[in-house]
Amino acid sequence: MSLSYLMEILPRTSRLLEQPGKWPCRGVVCEDGCSGDQCPKCNSTLKKIFEEDCRSLTNSTGTFAACHNQLNPESYYRDCVYDVCMSQGKRNILCNSISAYLTDCQTTRVKIDNWRTPDFCPIKCSENSHYEICSETCRSPCPGLTDTISCPTTCAEGCACNEGYYFNGTGCVALEDCG
Repeated sequence: MSLSYLMEILPRTSRLLEQPGKWPCRGVVCEDGCSGDQCPKCNSTLKKIFEEDCRSLTNSTGTFAACHNQLNPESYYRDCVYDVCMSQGKRNILCNSISAYLTDCQTTRVKIDNWRTPDFCPIKCSENSHYEICSETCRSPCPGLTDTISCPTTCAEGCACNEGYYFNGTGCVALEDCG
C-alpha cells in the first residue's frame, strides 16, 4: 500500500472505524469475510516465534528504522505475524511480508540497506543478472525498449543486468540479442 493511497483514503477512515471487518479498497469497501470467533486464530506458542521473525520490521535500530518516520511499521508487523502464522511458518510468506514494507518505504523514497542474506530470504536472479536492493529496471534497456514499456520512477528491489547486458523486457541479454 503506497503512501499516496493512504493519504487518499485517510479522510474516509473515520467512517470505517464504525464498521468492523471492513476496510477501504481503492474506492470501494472490502470485507475480510470473517467476524468474531469465525476468524482463524494463531496458536499462541507459534505466534511468539513468528512475532520474533517479523520483528525486523519494527526494530528501532534495525534495517527498516530509517523508514519508521515516513511509514509506521505496526500494521505491516501485525500482517506479517498473522500471514506467517496462517501459512504455518512458510518462509516465502515471511519474505513477502517484509518485502511489502520495503517496497512501500522505497515508494516514499527512503533508502533502506540490504535486509536479505544468503540464508535469509535470498533472491535468485536469472542468468546475466544480480540482486540489488534498489534496482532500476530501465537503467540498461535494450535500444527502443523504453518506447514500448513504462519505466518506474522509483527503484525497487530485484534483479539488475550485469555489466555488458541489457534488459529486453523479460531478462538480461547481450546487445546483439536485443530486438
